[in-house]
Amino acid sequence: MFLGSANFSFNYRLFSLKVKKALSKEVLLYLIIVTIGTFLIFFLTGKTALDSLFHVVSMSSSTGYDYINIPMSNDTIRSSFILLMILGGCGFSMAGGIKMFRIISFLKSIKQSIVGILTAEKVIQEDSKGAGTNNVEYLSALVAILLFVTTLFIFSIIFSTIGISFTDALFEIGSALTTNGISMGATTVSMPIAYKWLLITAMTIGRIEIIPILITLSPYKRSSHLPQ
Repeated sequence: MFLGSANFSFNYRLFSLKVKKALSKEVLLYLIIVTIGTFLIFFLTGKTALDSLFHVVSMSSSTGYDYINIPMSNDTIRSSFILLMILGGCGFSMAGGIKMFRIISFLKSIKQSIVGILTAEKVIQEDSKGAGTNNVEYLSALVAILLFVTTLFIFSIIFSTIGISFTDALFEIGSALTTNGISMGATTVSMPIAYKWLLITAMTIGRIEIIPILITLSPYKRSSHLPQ
């Protein structure tokens, strides 16, 4: 599960026995989140460290294994698992969710903004090509995160009208958006077809990702700029 949630670069360098180079910032952040999540689930559930680690990696890697009966747990535990699902794994991996490289870009943009405010200088200088490139990267990460979170909450509000709590709806939609597959029991063969289509849409968005779908559906095409 961990190898599937790490990026291609990590796996390549790991199997090439270049362990030090394999630990990039993205992988280190993912390891930190897994470690914190394991301790949190360990203290909240009272399960063994291995059971806690197993479920944390399962959630963050979008694998979907579960044997501690998550539907019977309290809202705090379920909320922790929802957060792990949403954060996801590394970029260019089998994991869904927001992914680590976007979180890193988002944190860098916050740091850059704070430094710019404290030093009373412009964060992005117009004559700095490298800074401009970073600005595009930060903006792209921020847009992707906002679109993901917005979609999650809107779909969850709609799904909660089936007669379940918002936390359970958040879990169901989060599981669909991250292609995790674990259910609180609300997803059944007998539920109304409209909710099935909602989950199908969420799963499709989660696998393809929102921005590529928007680009595909956008009426603005670049074909007019191509040579005839």
